[in-house]
Amino acid sequence: MLASVASYRRTVLKGCKTGSNRIMGTSRQPEFVDGSNVCGTFLTGALVFFSVLSTYGATLQSGVPGGDSGELISEACQFGVAHPPGYPTFTLLTRWATQALPLKPAVAANLASACFGATAALFISLTIERWASVTLTQHGMTRCLAACCGGWAFAFSELSWLYSIGAEVFALNNLCASLIVYLSVLYCTTDEEEHGHRRSIALVGAFACGFGLTNQHTAIFFVLVIGSKVLVGTLAPGSTVCSVWTELGMLGLSGLAGLLPYAYLPLSAATPQKGSWGNASGLAGFRTHVLREEYGTFSLSPGKFQSEGLVERTAYYAKDVLFQFHAVGFILAAVGGATTLKVALSRKKEGNDELHQATSQLVWAMFVVYVVMFHSLSNLPLSESMPFEVHRRFWMQPNIIVAVWVGIGLTTFFEQLRRRKLFHTTMLVIPLALVAVRWNEFFWNMKEYNGRLGSFFEQQARIILKTVPASSLVVSFTDLNWNSVRYMQTCEQKRLDVTHLNFQLMPFPWFTHQHQLYPRVAFPKIQPGASMEKGSAGHAHLVGEFLRANIDNFPSVFIDLQTIGFDQFEGENIFAGLQFVPHGVLWRVTKPSKVFNYVDWMDKFQSGAASTMESHLQPLPARGSVQPGSWEEAIIKTYFDARYQTFLFQLVYAIGKKVNNLKDFQGLLQRGGAASFLDALF
Repeated sequence: MLASVASYRRTVLKGCKTGSNRIMGTSRQPEFVDGSNVCGTFLTGALVFFSVLSTYGATLQSGVPGGDSGELISEACQFGVAHPPGYPTFTLLTRWATQALPLKPAVAANLASACFGATAALFISLTIERWASVTLTQHGMTRCLAACCGGWAFAFSELSWLYSIGAEVFALNNLCASLIVYLSVLYCTTDEEEHGHRRSIALVGAFACGFGLTNQHTAIFFVLVIGSKVLVGTLAPGSTVCSVWTELGMLGLSGLAGLLPYAYLPLSAATPQKGSWGNASGLAGFRTHVLREEYGTFSLSPGKFQSEGLVERTAYYAKDVLFQFHAVGFILAAVGGATTLKVALSRKKEGNDELHQATSQLVWAMFVVYVVMFHSLSNLPLSESMPFEVHRRFWMQPNIIVAVWVGIGLTTFFEQLRRRKLFHTTMLVIPLALVAVRWNEFFWNMKEYNGRLGSFFEQQARIILKTVPASSLVVSFTDLNWNSVRYMQTCEQKRLDVTHLNFQLMPFPWFTHQHQLYPRVAFPKIQPGASMEKGSAGHAHLVGEFLRANIDNFPSVFIDLQTIGFDQFEGENIFAGLQFVPHGVLWRVTKPSKVFNYVDWMDKFQSGAASTMESHLQPLPARGSVQPGSWEEAIIKTYFDARYQTFLFQLVYAIGKKVNNLKDFQGLLQRGGAASFLDALF
């Protein structure tokens, strides 16, 4: 990128000296080749970057975010391997942030993502300024304002904002994808006569494409389009065989250089780490991991769902674009998109019209390929809140182009007013006011994450680690418990006496490489049909066998509430020899006892797990502050599920004791603990 910027500056200065306009293809001296305007361009980018970063900093999540964040930060802390495709670039950059910044690991990782998000906004503004300067307008003020508004429109949309203030791979993907779009526009808006300049841009672009693929596979939908464009340019008439092969070789090497972070995976996998995913130390394991074969390449889940088709998914996306960019931004994007589409479909013309057409065609191709391919391959049902939330995160990549269209639409609108002599400088205040209104609309909701809501996911781990006895075995199934506890143990070194495992990872053959890391744990032989899918008989058998094999190896054994569904296996002996007793957000697993000391259990439960759970989660977040389908909502649901399971356990016990009338109740009251039944009975 630095090489392309330097080359661009040399071209600009050359144009200033000669007074020529080779890039524009016209005889007049354009404003964009003036050195002061170049400074204005970078000042525009700096304004966008620092304004976005300061806003993100004010709303930065105060703890480990929900979902995969705990796992991703944990792998960065221990130089491990994250879930497929491994995310080596994110892991290495986050590791650097946690080591370099004097903050707790989660906050340092969150701040790194904020920097990624702000840089993405920077590249969007540079893309708009470059495109507009070459093809649309000679007026620097409107062009720079449009560039700022496009960058802000993307950065302050709800999706981009939310996933830039917490450690996740999406902010880094936004950076990589916006860089690819910027270099694509830079390539298309450079005249073919500037062969050396275009070649430099193509080489940097090839590196950026490879680099983007080391973080998120969806970058391939942009890479395919720009790669095809550069390939056609390389094979242009008049090129010799030698020059073509030389160009292709250099582009290939640049792309491979961008893929170098993937070398981290086999290096890390050579030394197994607790909880790391896969075994990428060999060629077969590396291919399986990078291609996400265990999930299904380009699928969001290995599960089979009855979900919507391409048209319905695209309609969901269009509706979300309206929400993210507001009606005004949506209209401006429609104007910019329609204007560039008209140019893309028109007959070729000379000069900057031809450059405008090439740019429009390329950007539209990127957008269409992404929307069609992603919505054809994604398999999560959008009618359910959490799958919808998982799916919509991938809409940020095409939203980069929508934000560019917002800037192009605003520039086009102002240019039309100017031509009709209806434009006045005071009108520039209008888009700034609209951005401010949109900023204010989301700021106070995002500000909640800088406080208690931002560490709400972390509270789940604190409840578990505070309430389990010394040297316990805790086995998780959901990301809610697994990733939160992993972060606390791996990055903050809390409760290392607790052995923590995951039932989702155990069925995979590669997990045998980690058995040596848990010397006290007995791992039963994985039977055919064992699955990571909750509710399947194979998975339940694995849970039962594992618990029976380890119940005597540890002072206490716990599993999370969502590990098993008892109602699905009634009448079977899958859980024979096991008793499950509520323990806050966990089940405590014991051997069945003929005499259960209910009063003793209630005394310890009320003063221990129940009290800790209430103190960490109450008061619950305000209803409007929690996003449907979010992990914060999942924690609230788990809290109520924990209370429900406790009351149900008490009710079953009461029925077993034949507490059917007032006399029986009075007798139980004398033995203590009767007050707890009131909640259960009601």
